[in-house]
Amino acid sequence: MAKNELKKEIKGHNINLRIKLNKEGKVWVAYCKELGVSTFGQSFEETKRRIEEAIEVYLGTLEDAGKLEEIIRKIKNEKTNRQL
Repeated sequence: MAKNELKKEIKGHNINLRIKLNKEGKVWVAYCKELGVSTFGQSFEETKRRIEEAIEVYLGTLEDAGKLEEIIRKIKNEKTNRQL
């Protein structure tokens, strides 16, 4: 299992999103737990690129719906609680 962390600046907030990339059979699967976003690809690099694109699309959708700030607070609270 390969683990990555994607650092994003979202509306002035620095957010670290954990990305898990796993090879499952012949494909790679990527998952971002904080956002519930996932995708797959034929190679590690393709899958990494696709999860980054999926996250961008999802964040844009949240912003359009007026929910982005709420999600940012939730992610920051979860990370703070894990550190305690």
